[in-house]
Amino acid sequence: MLSFPLEKELQKQLTGMGKDGVQLQFPPEIIAEIFFRCLPAEFTVPDPGTAPLVLCRICRQYREIALSTPVLWSSLWLDFRRIARSKAYLELHRTWLARAGNTPLSLSFRDHASQRLDSSDAIKSLILTIVELSGQWRNIEIQLFVRHGITALLFPIKGTLPRLEKLIIVGAQKLDNPISIADAPNLRCVSVRYHPELRLPWHQLTTFRCDAGLDASSALKLIRDSPNLLDAALFSYNIGTTPLALSLATSRHAHLECLTLAGFPGVQKDFTIFKYLEAPSLKTLRVLFKATGFRPLDVSPFLYFLSQPSLRLHTLILSHLPATPADLITCLKATPSVVHLKLKLALRKSQASTDKMRVQINTALGQFTGHPDFLPHLESLHLVFPGKSCDNGITPSAVIEMLCWRWASTGTAQLLSFRLAHGAKHNIESDTAINLHPEFWRLVGEGMSLYVGVARKDTDSLGDTSLFFTLSTLG
Repeated sequence: MLSFPLEKELQKQLTGMGKDGVQLQFPPEIIAEIFFRCLPAEFTVPDPGTAPLVLCRICRQYREIALSTPVLWSSLWLDFRRIARSKAYLELHRTWLARAGNTPLSLSFRDHASQRLDSSDAIKSLILTIVELSGQWRNIEIQLFVRHGITALLFPIKGTLPRLEKLIIVGAQKLDNPISIADAPNLRCVSVRYHPELRLPWHQLTTFRCDAGLDASSALKLIRDSPNLLDAALFSYNIGTTPLALSLATSRHAHLECLTLAGFPGVQKDFTIFKYLEAPSLKTLRVLFKATGFRPLDVSPFLYFLSQPSLRLHTLILSHLPATPADLITCLKATPSVVHLKLKLALRKSQASTDKMRVQINTALGQFTGHPDFLPHLESLHLVFPGKSCDNGITPSAVIEMLCWRWASTGTAQLLSFRLAHGAKHNIESDTAINLHPEFWRLVGEGMSLYVGVARKDTDSLGDTSLFFTLSTLG
């Protein structure tokens, strides 16, 4: 939809006029800029009904402007299934890339098919064409969910990649060959599956996200080798593996602002990695575990990290942290600077009785009420409970009391947002009791943002389902 003033004026010119009746009232440069604003926000899918192809169908003058504006053709989503089936679709892609001229290219390679397509001669020839244009690569995204040789055809690239800024490689299978990029002076953002022989210009990266393959030693070495890193997300690795090579080699990262670490209970032995990590500039910390069982771990290394005097966390996200309620509260007490807190709570399967669940949940909730020295700067609290445990353990009056105290207390920051979600498929008894409470609606009327009910995938996953839950969050 056209929204800018010049675009609206252009729309008026087009309304009610025939194919040959459009009269240009703006310079071609302005029209080209309007055309550019018509492009999708991300990669462009070749579609006759959307820009830039649709712009070529309006009139002869607009077609000439579109075809002579290389930036309109600098973004492309490559669908390998259609390319393999249609020679015409293959030629469309070749023509598209030719129209881009010498502009920086943003290319997305995607395929969700079950068969290998890299054996197709059509695809191989197109890949070779793209490799020849590697000097123009700016943003490369590869999403292949079966074992492909396509990545091997693209990498390693010989020579420099002078324009490459972002590289994302997502796949359900391990890469056939490790990525090796020797010379890419503008590369800042990378997301790949880790490999011990992965070669990147670590010293210049500002964002790095890695799925699988990392142990604690590799994670710390990566952080040490990336002095300019601002955002690191390291998923599916063995947090507790601490080879002798670590010894007392503490990794101190002066610039790191956002760190995500994810592991799986039953694999890691402890939180040892936190014993060797210092990040005084860290503002956002996410520690995520899969809900594959519950065995409390020794949190002392994690508590040591949180208690560092230089640490001033702003946002803390903990998902299925394998800790007792008492240990969780102790860790939270070590983070008085936190403004935004998100917790997806882990409950022992052996504690399935109503009484024990109620003690666990309400012990945690009670800490937020009447304790001005506990998270005094907290402005938003987001709690997620597994399954129907919320119905078994939540005391509605305790929730209301906490909300009223956090809203009115003069010794702490005012709680502005509260979200309580659970994994049941429909609203449960405690939802109704809280949502119908008169104090609940009083707080809503006075400006507090409140939600109590069924968890929503987009809002309540807390990022723990997959590293690549949303690719748009990268850099």
